[in-house]
Amino acid sequence: MNGNAQFIIDLMVNMKIYTITSLGIHLVNYFFIGKSYLNYDRFVKKQNFIKLIIKKIYCAAALMLAFKIREYDHCRMRPIIINYHKIVPKKNNETTSIIDDPTLQQIKNKICIAESKILKAIQFDFDIAMPFDQLNQVISTFCSRKEKEEHIFCATKIITFDSYRSYAPLIFKPQTIIVSAFIISCSQYNIDPYLELSSKLKDKYNPMVLKEEEAYERWLQEVSLELQVQINAEEIKDCLYVLNELLYLHYVPKEEIQKKQENNDINNINNQVDLQKMEVE
Repeated sequence: MNGNAQFIIDLMVNMKIYTITSLGIHLVNYFFIGKSYLNYDRFVKKQNFIKLIIKKIYCAAALMLAFKIREYDHCRMRPIIINYHKIVPKKNNETTSIIDDPTLQQIKNKICIAESKILKAIQFDFDIAMPFDQLNQVISTFCSRKEKEEHIFCATKIITFDSYRSYAPLIFKPQTIIVSAFIISCSQYNIDPYLELSSKLKDKYNPMVLKEEEAYERWLQEVSLELQVQINAEEIKDCLYVLNELLYLHYVPKEEIQKKQENNDINNINNQVDLQKMEVE
């Protein structure tokens, strides 16, 4: 799943359209894992190399379909196909990245076939909500510190984007993902958004007169009203677990870095001592 996500991210290099990228990843993950993976694997009894190529074709097709669903300019399709040709694995360690018209048309044809299969898997349902759709709304409504708003916005965006390297978008509502990412981002700045209310919520209730658990439940009620979908504490807890697992996999604590540096320093000192002993001898 992470491989699909990274391939689509590579295809979209220099095009910072997060809604398109995340939707493309969502579609291809939904196709392989949510609906069609067993059928796909059963019918493609070929070498691992061929399987890899076919999977990358579906990644490109999902991205093309995402452009159409979000009604973006289709002229972006050509550079994506060119990027695909550059980075897709080739037989016999071929390194050429030049694409001629016949090759371009051949890739287009393969993508069209894959796109039709993805359409069947999603049953032509184009009303696909994404976490990024409500990113601005969550930050502007629930961020309590204006001076940290931009930092929390960026952190929430990155964590949400990383969620597409996991199964989270296949099992959690997009609103649950964006709120969970927001909570984690706030925690990086020692902010509890359900205790330190934004200006838009301060007039509604005082969390300081409530127990912490009650304040959290009350805050989630306001979040549910704002986003127009029911979000409960259990959903957030499960989603936070997944997102924190992702963060843990990519995070190296400062203590470990310092310890590693100290060990290196000790080894360097020991090596110098050994060299001095050898010189004396």
